[in-house]
Amino acid sequence: MKMTRSKEINMTEGPIFRSVILYALPIVLSNILQIFFNAADLAVVGNFSDAKTVATAAVGATSSIVSLVVNTVMGLSVGISVTLARALGAKERDVSSRIIHTSLAISVLIGVVIGVVGYFLSPFAMSVTKCPPEAKTMAIHYLQIYFLGAPGILIYNFGSAILRTAGETKRPLQYLAIAGASNVLLNLLFVIVFSMDAEGVALATTLTQYLGAFLTLRCLMRREDELRVSLRSVRVHRRELVGILRYGLPSAFTNAMYCFANVQIQSAINTFGESAVAGSAAAGSLEGFVTASVTAMNAATTAFVGQNIGAGNKKRVGRSISICFWVTVTCSFVLGAGIFLIGDPLYSIYVGKDTVALAAAARRGLFMLLPYFLSGALNIFGVVSQTFGYAMAVTVNSVVGVFGFRTLWMQFIFPRYPTLDTVFLCFPVTWILILIANSIVFSVAYSRYRRFGTVR
Repeated sequence: MKMTRSKEINMTEGPIFRSVILYALPIVLSNILQIFFNAADLAVVGNFSDAKTVATAAVGATSSIVSLVVNTVMGLSVGISVTLARALGAKERDVSSRIIHTSLAISVLIGVVIGVVGYFLSPFAMSVTKCPPEAKTMAIHYLQIYFLGAPGILIYNFGSAILRTAGETKRPLQYLAIAGASNVLLNLLFVIVFSMDAEGVALATTLTQYLGAFLTLRCLMRREDELRVSLRSVRVHRRELVGILRYGLPSAFTNAMYCFANVQIQSAINTFGESAVAGSAAAGSLEGFVTASVTAMNAATTAFVGQNIGAGNKKRVGRSISICFWVTVTCSFVLGAGIFLIGDPLYSIYVGKDTVALAAAARRGLFMLLPYFLSGALNIFGVVSQTFGYAMAVTVNSVVGVFGFRTLWMQFIFPRYPTLDTVFLCFPVTWILILIANSIVFSVAYSRYRRFGTVR
């Protein structure tokens, strides 16, 4: 059956608030499903693996490296979203088609490179992050198997970005649900039946990454509009590549800087032992529920603002920004505070009755869940500025605020006050600094757009 755009959300006409919510909800659900499936990795090894705490620590110790891969990919997909949103808003069908085929070509190329390089650098990565010795070998194997799925990760994420930018948010959710459910079943199969530990959940993740990629690519190949993919046409178009990289590389670099800085932070956490690592991983997994709403609203903001810029709807651009900002701040505050107040019962799902792990999780929740709305606000200012063409300015803010400040913090503040509280306090302080900087860039970009109606 051929697929059309009849069920897609119209971003350039009609009520904005309702459309934003309808657009964002499937993405939120997709992100939450992804969190549940990632949590299943921790829960399965923590409850059914022979190693239990060691296996949980092994999976948790790789989190900063895994985040580096995933967030860099998501950063690159911003370039696809911005360029495609403008082309769709301006109804440039040929340009849209070239953007899509170029995106898929580079997803395969970059995926292969990341997979090969990541596989061979996994031992080095676990040494740099100071993985607990008892979990190091298991963590290396987990990471190597995970990197084998890099091409699948890129194809799925780039393909999902294409569908979502066009207003089709339900199919990526459906495909993630299928892949995620398969992941859970394979987790149980490999860990319980075949007595595998962290390697088993890594293998399950890799296999289902390719399943998600296959479903997404098949969907695009069955379209009847400008989103339709023909494998014979998958190649790099120079002009479209330049546009994608212009917006995607700064965002990818920004996300990478976040992750490199967090590698230092994860290294510090690892020095407190396997229980602290497991507790931090548990709290980090729950933070993902808040991040789910922020990520969804980032995508909604890029799509709505980008398409209305392309269509020349200046008033709808302003209204879209306002609605997306307040929805993001409200949701991130309510979710962050709610998860923090529930606390230990949620953390114990991951770490059982390990009191050290529960204490570590609680401290991370205090410093990161309650003020998470700051991260939501700075993200909206950042993605709007990127959509207006100020991606490099946002990148500079992030490099200085995250990589620079967090590196200084871990080099000079943490050695003087070597506690978990010192480690976690670094996050909200950084959010405040970047929020101020991004709000300045946004003010300049939006003022220029309101006066002249142009973007970079």
